[in-house]
Amino acid sequence: FRSHTISILSLAAVFAAPAVTAQTNLLQWNFNDETTNPTVTVAAGSIMTVGGATSTFASGVGSSDTSATNRAFNTSGYPAAGQAPKTAGIQININTTGRTNIALSFDQRLSNTAANTYVVQYTTNAAAATPVWVDAQTYTITPAATGTGDTWTNTRIFNFSNISGLNNNPNAAFRIVSDFAPGTGDYVAAKLGSTYASSGTVRYDMVTVMSDVTLGTNETAPKSVAEFPTVLRAGEMLTFPSKTTYEVYTPAGQLVARGTQAQEISTANLTPGLYLVKTASGTRRIMIK
Repeated sequence: FRSHTISILSLAAVFAAPAVTAQTNLLQWNFNDETTNPTVTVAAGSIMTVGGATSTFASGVGSSDTSATNRAFNTSGYPAAGQAPKTAGIQININTTGRTNIALSFDQRLSNTAANTYVVQYTTNAAAATPVWVDAQTYTITPAATGTGDTWTNTRIFNFSNISGLNNNPNAAFRIVSDFAPGTGDYVAAKLGSTYASSGTVRYDMVTVMSDVTLGTNETAPKSVAEFPTVLRAGEMLTFPSKTTYEVYTPAGQLVARGTQAQEISTANLTPGLYLVKTASGTRRIMIK
C-alpha cells in the first residue's frame, strides 16, 4: 500500500443577499475520482494516513455515497497487537478561518480483523512540532459473528461546536485512530471469532467537515440546502414536503424520536447538537442550536 495525502476545494456557493449565518459543508471527500493516486487540488484542506498506516483506494459500495462510481479511502498497516494505541489512522487538516460551530461526519467500514475501537481526536494547533491531541469520542463495535466485520457504519457525526478553539483557525485538525478495546489492554477484532491483525483494513467515505459561515453582503447559502444539515433553534419545527414516517437518531445511533404520517417535527424536546432524521425518502441531518 502507498501512503497518500489528499487535498480538495471547499464546497461553497456565492449569490446575492444580505449577510447571514448558514450551515455549509466546509470540506468533503467522496474519493470517487481516485484509483491509485490522489487527485490534488488547491489545498483548502487535506486528509492523510498517520502513525505508520498506509492507504490505497477500494470500492465504497455500502457507504452513504449514492453515486455510480463509489470509491473509498482504504487504510491498513496498523500497529501490532498490544502496541501503540491511539496513534494510527487518518488525519484531517482544515482551515476554519471565518467558520464556527465545526462538525465532522464520516462513513467507516471495518474488515473482520481490523480493530473494533476508534477514537475521534482534535487539535487546535496541527502546525505545532508536537500537536496536542484531545480525545473527543470513542466508538466501539461489539464483535458479533455477522454484521460487525466487512460492514459499513454510515454518517457518524461528531459535534465540535463547544470547542471554540476550532473556530476561525487555520491550523485545526482531526484524527480517527485505532485503540485498544475498552477494559482489555489490547486490540480486539471487529468480528467475533476473528483475530486482530495489523493488516486489517479500515475504509472511509464521505468524510465531511461542516461549519457555520458568516456570509458577506454578496453571498447567500448554497442553493442545494437539502445536501447540508438544516439548522434549527430548539422548539422550531422541521417540516417535510408531505406526511411521512420518521425516526430521529443521535450520531451514536440512539433513537430519540419517531412518528407516523407526520408532516412536521417539533424540536422542543431535543437538546442542542446534531441529529439524523430518517424517512422513506432518505436521511437528513439537522443541527439544533
